[in-house]
This record gives sequence, structure tokens and C-alpha cells, in this order.
Amino acid sequence: MGWLRSPTEEQAIALCALFESACGVVELARSGSTDSARLELLMGAFLNTQPHSTAELYQLGGDRDGLASGRRALALLLAKQRGEQHFDQVVQIALGSLYLASKLYKDAAMAAKIGAGIAPLQVKAEQFGVTHNNLFAATDELYQQTLSGYRYRIQIKGDPARLQQSGVAQRVRSLLFAAVRAGHLWRQSGGHRYHLVLYRRALLAHCQALGEPRRSD
Repeated sequence: MGWLRSPTEEQAIALCALFESACGVVELARSGSTDSARLELLMGAFLNTQPHSTAELYQLGGDRDGLASGRRALALLLAKQRGEQHFDQVVQIALGSLYLASKLYKDAAMAAKIGAGIAPLQVKAEQFGVTHNNLFAATDELYQQTLSGYRYRIQIKGDPARLQQSGVAQRVRSLLFAAVRAGHLWRQSGGHRYHLVLYRRALLAHCQALGEPRRSD
């Protein structure tokens, strides 16, 4: 395992974003809604294919910590502590998204198909905004045309009546896409699942530091 390197802040941010997406999926599945600011942040990041940095992509450094829920969930996992109600489902969705991201990272053809599919989504976002129903519907369609082709399925538990609503289902798949996007960034920045075990304390330190006020140089 000598080839593994200590995790970086960039990797920690990507994981926090992945867990934030998972938190949103669980809220949607249970209640049918989630914070609009969360949707705006994660969908904006999903559609931004040329970010200057991971910190900028997820708007760290502002007044609002948009990854607070994901950061707390990840920190609890790394500290081997039990979380709040439905914490286990957040972890299951996050690790499932990380698995899909790993498959995607090795699948150049699928990555290219997704990249081509994001371009028209960016146009829709410019026309309607990143939290419009039309964008969620189109993102859902792209998910089903791409990631749904893998045999692995992320199991979503919640209120069946809510999950059967098309708008809720579309937002769930959109946030799953955002989670996989964050996981793909994690892999691109050198992250590996073994980091969650072998470098748990280093990741936890980065996670805790992300919750502190950031300098605006």
C-alpha cells in the first residue's frame, strides 16, 4: 500500500459534497423535499465542468456552509460514531455513489456520454435556472440513459407515495448524479476507498478544518 498518499483538502471537499448529496436524497425520499439552497449548490456544481478549484465549485468561503450536513455525516463516519436518524441510509447511499463513481472513472465511454449529455443540460439551466422542474426531468433522463445501465443499483428507502411522484424521483436521481460527480472528482484528485480506512484521521482533520472560517485573500 505504499502507493497511497495522504488525502488532500480537495479530496475531503469532494467527499463532503458526496455526503451532502446523499443527505439530500434521504430527505427527498422521506419527506418529498429538501433545502432549495442545497439543490442549487449541488446542481450548479454538477453542471460546472470546468471549475477553477473544488473549493470554488462548492462555494466554500462564503457566509453559508453549503456542505455542513455532508461534512458532519462524513466526520461521524470517520470518527466511527453513530449519527442521527437515517444516518445509516446516508452512509449507504454515499458509499454506493462512491462505488458508481469508481466504475465511471474507469469507463471512458460512459464518461464521454455523460459529458456530451451535460451540455444540453447547461443550456436548460441558463434558460430556466438550476432548480427548475425541466432541468431535473432532463437530468433524470440522462441518469437513466447512462448510470442506470450499470448492474449496481443504489437502494433508496423512504415514503413510497412520495418516491412515486415524478418530481421527487427526478430530484432523487439528480442528486444521485451530483453525488457520483463528487465521487468522480474524488477519484480524479487521487482519492481511493482505502483512504477511508487507512487515512481516516487525516481525512477527519481536513473535514473539521473545512468547518472553520476560511480566509478570503
